[in-house]
Amino acid sequence: MPTYFFSPDDFTPDQARVILGYLNSTDDPAAIASRIELENELDIGIGLAKRIIQQRKQLGGAFSTLQQVYDVPYIGPERFTEIAVALLGLSPGGDEPLTLPADDELNSEIAQLRQQLARLEQLVTQAQSSRPTAGTPAPAASQRIALRVLQRDVFLGQHVTIEIYAYNEQTGQALADQPVTVTTNWGVLQYQQGYSRYQDAVVEVRTDIAGKAKIKLRSPTFETLTQEQQLALEAALLQLDATAPTPAAIREQLQSLVLNYRLENNLHLRKAVDIYFNAQKTALVESVNRRYFSDNWQFHHALVCAYLHEPASMHDLGMESGAGNGRVATLSTVKVRLKNWVGAWYQTYLEFLENGNQFSERVKNLSANVADGGRLINGVLSEMSRWTLGERGIAGSVIGEKSTELVVHKFLAEDIQDLPTQQQLQLYSALSVAVRPSAVTQVGTLQAVADTQLVLTEEISARFDGVEDLGVLTQDLRDRIDGFDLHYGEFQTRLDQFNANYASFNNQRAQFNSDLTNFNSQYATFNADYSSFNNDYSNFNNTYLEFDADYANFAVNYNSFNTGLADFNTKYSGLDMRMTTIDAQLSSVNTTVAGVTTDLGDLRNNVQRIDARIIDPR
Repeated sequence: MPTYFFSPDDFTPDQARVILGYLNSTDDPAAIASRIELENELDIGIGLAKRIIQQRKQLGGAFSTLQQVYDVPYIGPERFTEIAVALLGLSPGGDEPLTLPADDELNSEIAQLRQQLARLEQLVTQAQSSRPTAGTPAPAASQRIALRVLQRDVFLGQHVTIEIYAYNEQTGQALADQPVTVTTNWGVLQYQQGYSRYQDAVVEVRTDIAGKAKIKLRSPTFETLTQEQQLALEAALLQLDATAPTPAAIREQLQSLVLNYRLENNLHLRKAVDIYFNAQKTALVESVNRRYFSDNWQFHHALVCAYLHEPASMHDLGMESGAGNGRVATLSTVKVRLKNWVGAWYQTYLEFLENGNQFSERVKNLSANVADGGRLINGVLSEMSRWTLGERGIAGSVIGEKSTELVVHKFLAEDIQDLPTQQQLQLYSALSVAVRPSAVTQVGTLQAVADTQLVLTEEISARFDGVEDLGVLTQDLRDRIDGFDLHYGEFQTRLDQFNANYASFNNQRAQFNSDLTNFNSQYATFNADYSSFNNDYSNFNNTYLEFDADYANFAVNYNSFNTGLADFNTKYSGLDMRMTTIDAQLSSVNTTVAGVTTDLGDLRNNVQRIDARIIDPR
């Protein structure tokens, strides 16, 4: 097993062409297995060669890069190194460096590298001769630490996993159980040790036996999300394409997130989105210049730093050993970038409400059917309140008011001109008060209604001052009362119908909740079964690889058996013919023996008679 593993980037273009040329040249698994099979590594064989050929066919018939070979299932760093070494004809051990026969220029470069390697070996030999005795920690100058971000595209609200690796630069050996302090200038770091979880802008960790440790970077919020809220948010963000170049490219996915937020039973997701919306509400809602968040992604950047401390036994400052030691051997930094989806989601939500808002059409219908100015204004304000207060959650409420404000301003600027002049004056005065910034952003819709009622009161008082005929006013009041009674009867009928529909809705919602509970139970059972299936599937793959190798041996033995069987059948046919001949000859012998037996009986009788005559010659 090699000590150091190669990656696809470690080989020259010439070496890559040699490796890819052979792997693309044959469809015979046995031929590939014969080349990549290494001494004392019997697990690489026919099964691995078949997977290489299958992966090559899925890629269109040929590998184009070494990374594609590296990505073949069950080919890890060790087996990739073994395959490359075998196909290049290199020596995996010994004193000679690994090289590929090449032209004069490449050989010259290799010769220089060999000289440099020889000098390095001398330095290593000198360092080893002066190396401290066993048990003494490695010098701080040789200790190194590296950081690696495991996710490439991450949304705000998702965890970013960062891997820490401490090692000795001279020997390449991993540094186990080393104290490391990790800091960030943005967000919160989380570190899990056993059953304990630590989170802060600064955390202290220790490397494991492989010299590694993992931490998570979480987005900062004014309040911490519960586990259910975090899971709901991460599940929703997984539906967004993190590789999209702009938010506009995933507009439909953002609309789906809006619809999920508005669902009545989706409480955990709604609260999680509200927490992130609250953190950016001022910049989104009260910005001086209108921003189009769907044109480009907004990013949050964090600089994560890791400090590898010197062993406490070398420089004990009187503090607690481990990460409490203030001496730093080395440090490493990594930049983390997260995509901010909140602004694009806010704009998508606004557009969704604006496109579905029928405020202008409803106002025109009211204007055509209601002649009285007071009733028209009350109807318009009720319609505006309906769209403003119909959204759930903190973000939904704020976006609902903002959407209504934009729609009313658009109506006052464009669509109000289609109404009669008198109604234009009435509605403009009322709606201008209702959507002024102080009403919407400070005291809300109720204050807007109160201000509008004050304006209406002043207008009605001015009208009453000019009325001289009280009889005409009385008759007009009676007509309005009759009209009110008529509309109240219609309202009562509609209310009864609404109550019936609402009762039916409650029954359906109860059934839905019951079905949802049943679904959650079945989903939990499915998750358990799926986990068990994954274990069984992994065991099946291992068993299948063994079966594949056994089947290859069986096929060889079966062919040998068929050859032996054919030879046996030929010999058996000849033996059968000989047995038939023997049977015929045996029958003839039996007949002859029977005749001989008869003759022998006669002979015995004759002999007896002769004997009798000899004894008695008379």
